[in-house]
Amino acid sequence: MRATVTALMSAAAVLVGSTGCLGPEPFTAAQLYPQPFLAERRFQTAALDSGRIDDARIQILRLLDAQRSAPHLTLAARLEEDPEKALSLLDEAHRADPAFAWSRYALSFVILRDAVIDRYEDSAEHLQWLVDRGFGRIAELPAHPQLLLAENYHRLGRFREETEQLEWLIAAGSTDSVVHYNLAWVLCVKLSEPEEALEHLDEILNDDPHRLDVLMLKGRALWDLERFTAAARLFAGLADRHPNALLNLALLFDQHLDDKMRALQYYELYDAYDSENADEKGWTDRHFLVKKRIEELEKGSR
Repeated sequence: MRATVTALMSAAAVLVGSTGCLGPEPFTAAQLYPQPFLAERRFQTAALDSGRIDDARIQILRLLDAQRSAPHLTLAARLEEDPEKALSLLDEAHRADPAFAWSRYALSFVILRDAVIDRYEDSAEHLQWLVDRGFGRIAELPAHPQLLLAENYHRLGRFREETEQLEWLIAAGSTDSVVHYNLAWVLCVKLSEPEEALEHLDEILNDDPHRLDVLMLKGRALWDLERFTAAARLFAGLADRHPNALLNLALLFDQHLDDKMRALQYYELYDAYDSENADEKGWTDRHFLVKKRIEELEKGSR
């Protein structure tokens, strides 16, 4: 399972330098750090963190009464719980000032957060506009715009473009495991490049050798490389942590390692699995028809 926008929000510390782009003129410091806007944004954050949401709403209503500017509309959208109303405010902000980077960023963030599918193309255009101009050098962002752009491309099925964004972040110095994991996932699962995926998975495991999702994906990459014994050894170490490790062991012994009795044992252990992560068995039960295969192997062993 890839990390999605919720996880990307926790990856706010992906800080890199300027893009060094040769295209549009990079943002000026005043555009990157619009002080009145950022001051109001900090006030909002403090009010929300302390449970004083009414104070934040009164303040933004006062500002909107004075002027429905792009910064004020963007701040108002930040307090709006209804995604449709938030998007309406942000669309108005963009019309008021197409050069105001924060409204474009917020618009894309809401579209991805709330899975507004018919606006993914809009979101990609806004994010690319921001990235081309160096937006992303601010620690206060919930997620780096290039991370969001990568997620956007993923949802659009543009996986090669997704990898380009993630590779750029890594080349720029990001060590965030979300970036490495998502790149490894798309390389392995969508682009059939398991060798490249392994490099990023091992990078994560150097810091966190017991991370379950990374180990499971590494097992898949080894399988795709036809390193079946190594994959089985890895999944065996995870057999008590995830049902799909048991299923993968069963499939490996059934299809590639030619040991039907061991395959049957693992199918049965998988079928009986009832612990943490057991809810993930539903799809695989339907897809692999485990009970039917158990019956076939039991008949063959008589």
